[in-house]
This record gives sequence, structure tokens and C-alpha cells, in this order.
Amino acid sequence: MLARLRWIPLVALPMAVWTLLGWLHAEPNPSDVVVLRTAAFIAGATAQPPQQTATAEPRTLPDDWRRTRRDAREGWYELSCTLARPAASDWGVYLPVVSMNAAAYLDEERVGDGGRFGDPVARNWTRPLLWTLAGERIAAGPHRLWIRVRADRRDAGLLGPVYVGPAATLGRLHARRHALKIEAVWIITLCLVIAGVFTAALFAVA
Repeated sequence: MLARLRWIPLVALPMAVWTLLGWLHAEPNPSDVVVLRTAAFIAGATAQPPQQTATAEPRTLPDDWRRTRRDAREGWYELSCTLARPAASDWGVYLPVVSMNAAAYLDEERVGDGGRFGDPVARNWTRPLLWTLAGERIAAGPHRLWIRVRADRRDAGLLGPVYVGPAATLGRLHARRHALKIEAVWIITLCLVIAGVFTAALFAVA
């Protein structure tokens, strides 16, 4: 009986860790943030949002190009959102997941980008992107948001849900994901290195 009970922690611990990781990586959805999950995709390597959208394809975000557009390396997403009232403070655009690089335009005006679009393209596959803009530039009513995405090779592009809302709220979401995706990895790596050095020292002394 006791021998069987010893297997319980071996089964329960991975399940608990998996549940914890799922909770940590889940993106919260605050009430004051608009989450955009549908878009129109236009393939093409242009520096400005495309004027002709006749070839646009409807997409659901997250959009993995390995499944939906295997021949594309760069393209534009057109998204729409409507604000019931003017922004009372600075607003932002938050991309929790993108591969490899992205830029955002709101109503044809550039909001920001994640770095170099030429080869070698900036690599943001582990880094969430957040750009802010002054609240007085955001009027009530419909708005059109363009997201430019460029991959490092064909069929490797990816865009997750797009968040639009108060910069203060999005800043907290960005900081949380940045800590999970980047800072936590560095800490774990450092701990593994320290453990490796300690183990090697024990063998050397023995």
C-alpha cells in the first residue's frame, strides 16, 4: 500500500505545475480593454498600410501562418474597434504574441514598431510589444487599426489577439507577460548554472 502511495506525488506534482503554468500564462481580460480577435489579412511587403484591400482574407486571432498562409513572409492585418467615449488618459496597443516583428498604425498614423523590418528582421517571438499614444488623439467612434507583421522566413509568421485600451492597464499586462517570458527564463537559467557549478564542485572535492 505504501509503495503505491509513493507514486501519488509523482503524478500530482506535474498536474499541479501544469495548472499553475496555464494560469500564469493566461491573458487577463480587464473590462476597460478591447480585445480584437478578428481581422482581415493582406499579404505583401509594403511600408505603409495597403490602400487596396480587395484581396483581404478574414482571419481569427491568434493566426498561425503555418496553417493559414504558408507562402507569406510579410503582411498587414486590418482590425476595427469602436470607442463609446473619448479616451480620458493615454492609450496603447498591446501585442502579447507576435513572430517575428510588428508595427502598428491607428487610422493611418504610426503608433510604433518592434525594431528592424529588413533582414535580419528584429526577433520578438518571446517579447511582448506595447506602444502608447496620447489620449487626446483618440476620439469616440470607429477606428481602424493596422498591424504589420514580418516573419524571419516563409510560413513562420504569427499574430495573437490585439489589445487596445488605457496604457496603465496594458502596461500591467505587458509587465506580467514580460516577467513570465523573459525574466523568469533568465532566473531559471541562472539557477541551473549555479546548481551545475555546485554539483561540479562536489564531484571535484569528492
